[in-house]
Amino acid sequence: MAGPVAADPLEGTWKTGMDTGTSGLASSKAYVHVHIAPCGAALCGKMTRAFGFNGEYTSPNIGKTMLVDFVPDGKGAYAGTLWRPSNGKTYPATVRLKKNGKLQLKACIEGTPLCQKQTWKRVD
Repeated sequence: MAGPVAADPLEGTWKTGMDTGTSGLASSKAYVHVHIAPCGAALCGKMTRAFGFNGEYTSPNIGKTMLVDFVPDGKGAYAGTLWRPSNGKTYPATVRLKKNGKLQLKACIEGTPLCQKQTWKRVD
C-alpha cells in the first residue's frame, strides 16, 4: 500500500505583489490572495480575496484562475500561463520558490524580452 503523497511546496495561499493595473495610479494599487492547488497533473492558482487602496473588497474576479497549468520546467521553476485581472490578458510566466520561502513570479509579453517580476508571500 502506498503512503500519502507529499503536497507540492507551492500549494497554499499566497499574497501577490501590488498591481496598479492599467492606470498606474497609487490609488489603483491592489493585491490579491491566490490559492495554489493541483489541477490535474499541473498546479493552478485561484483568486480567493482582493484588497485595494481602502482595504478588502468583493471583486468579480474571486474564484477565477490566475495561474493556469503550471508544471515543473526542469530548471527549478514552474512554467504556465498568468491571467492578469487588471487588463484581462494572459502571459507566459514562471514561478520559483526562493530559499527565503517567498515565491517569485516572472511574466513576459510573448515573443519579447519585456518581463515583470513580483514577489509573493505565503499567507498559509
